[in-house]
Amino acid sequence: MTLFSTSFWSAVATVLRLASLLIIAKVLAQTGGPMAVAMFGQFQNFLIVVVGLSGVLFRTGIVKYAAEYREQPKQLVGLFATVLRVAGGITILGSLLLLLFHKAIAIWLMGQIELAPLFLLAGVVLPLMVINGLALGLLNGMGHIKHYLIINASVALISMLAILFIVYFMDVSWALYGLLIGPVITGGIATYFVVHMHRKIILESLKHSLDFVWAKNIGRFAAMSLVMLLMSPLVQIGVRNEIIGQLGWVEAGYWQAVWQVSNAYLAVIT
Repeated sequence: MTLFSTSFWSAVATVLRLASLLIIAKVLAQTGGPMAVAMFGQFQNFLIVVVGLSGVLFRTGIVKYAAEYREQPKQLVGLFATVLRVAGGITILGSLLLLLFHKAIAIWLMGQIELAPLFLLAGVVLPLMVINGLALGLLNGMGHIKHYLIINASVALISMLAILFIVYFMDVSWALYGLLIGPVITGGIATYFVVHMHRKIILESLKHSLDFVWAKNIGRFAAMSLVMLLMSPLVQIGVRNEIIGQLGWVEAGYWQAVWQVSNAYLAVIT
């Protein structure tokens, strides 16, 4: 793709993603009030941390090495095999922790044990969300930029449609479940494209054993990504928890709304 084409599709993806998030926030504010907006922010940041720690933190390394060895199938087989096994092991551990401690997490993050089933479901679908992130990294690294950008933007778009459907036909208290739908559906789509375009390499990587050299290489990028991945969502969760503790959920919702609008226009400028 040319620079112009890449820039165009990147702009489209950015606008779709930000518009979807703002529409979600608006609908939640109108139907559930500031408290619903604050809960949306809490759960969204939680998903970023959990999915990232479970495998998506390897995505930077995947993009780098997939692009570097795009024309060397043997190297790609070793890379894919290692990523699948390392990320798969961490993801299984993450799912087990969510399944075991979903009630405690619901109380700590949301202050409501009634939302424990939400975190239980997150543990069930976590592998699918991780697959979404890894597949997007492979599409990016292998040069399928248009597919990558469109699917990446579709996560927010499908989540928005799911949340609007749930709010309209069910109740706003179920809206957070919509955040789990987008990554699961687009993960299937992204995986289809990766397997369809690179079937032979993917099948070979499933037979290949873990390569410790590749594990060391992608581990370096994971270490670099870890700080960036954790700092922003954890700081936001910390700020909300402080506001909730001192002032309440309503004020935390106002803070979340202001932050989300600010984040939107800064992202467009960036």
